[in-house]
Amino acid sequence: MGKDGIKRMKYSIPLLHNTDEELFVVTIGVPTEAVLKRINQRFYLSLLLFSLVMLSIYRISTRLLKNGVLTPIEALTDASRKLQRGIFEPSKANEGVVELMQLKQQFEQMAETRLEAERQIWLQANIDALTALPNRYMLNYQLSQALERVKHEEQQLSLLMLDLDNFKDINDTLGHDAGDKLLREVAGRLKSIIREPNLLARLGGDEFTIVLTDFKHLTNPIDELCEQILKLLAEPIQVDQHRLFITTSIGVAIYPADGKTVEELLKSADQAMFAAKQEGRNRLKYFDPIMQEAILHKRELISDLRDAIDTELIVYYQPFSTVNHSTSLKQKPDSLAAPGKGFDQSS
Repeated sequence: MGKDGIKRMKYSIPLLHNTDEELFVVTIGVPTEAVLKRINQRFYLSLLLFSLVMLSIYRISTRLLKNGVLTPIEALTDASRKLQRGIFEPSKANEGVVELMQLKQQFEQMAETRLEAERQIWLQANIDALTALPNRYMLNYQLSQALERVKHEEQQLSLLMLDLDNFKDINDTLGHDAGDKLLREVAGRLKSIIREPNLLARLGGDEFTIVLTDFKHLTNPIDELCEQILKLLAEPIQVDQHRLFITTSIGVAIYPADGKTVEELLKSADQAMFAAKQEGRNRLKYFDPIMQEAILHKRELISDLRDAIDTELIVYYQPFSTVNHSTSLKQKPDSLAAPGKGFDQSS
């Protein structure tokens, strides 16, 4: 501490001296606060520069870690969750470490392969491969959904069962390939007049089904729509070098009068379609409960006859020749009724 009240750091250097004593000494004094201030300034400046450098390194390393590792991993995790729900969206991120980018590409390839396989399985299970229409399984599902909807809305639903008349003759004469082409043409014509939310499906073989739910926006009533279908399918169809003509029998069942479940409606429509064929084909027939009673009565009669053959009836068989059939009937009229002489089953 000097007389002026300022602390100083002093350093003395002898300039002239002998062995015994110093003759001339220079002393330098520097204020302590000035030195400390300069030292502190350098320290804080160095500390600030060091902090900035470390912060820059941290931010750069964090960004590299996020873009190179964390972002690809998060994208893969999110993609795997979506894939479990059947959703796959290829990631747009193209940055990352080489190993993760390779893993991302492999994952996307596996995901696309899996989704394509699932799509093919779904198509095979629900869509008819020949006509690209919903098949029986999909029809059952869509019809059940439609029944639930109209049930809550207290509306009607009509089920049309279509069957091509004498389609077997085309397969037998021209081959199944021509029959398939004919079915595709029929499906295309039906698609041109059946609009959503109404449903069109192929049950199998030459049977098609139409579910009508949109009565408010339907241009024609059911009778006129069926007449339009009959006329459209009756127009000639060119298959290769053959010009084919077909007709169609249609059976109609209405919910809830003719059935309240999918099975009941399909059965009622099928019975109405069978009645249309019995009445001459190429026509429309609505379901009538009498049809069900007639079928049940026929089934019971067949069952009773089978039981009666074993218990109540005796069956005789007689050789029969188509050549002298008329002669034998003229010459031996009594033989048909003679007991024990046999029964001509063909006559």
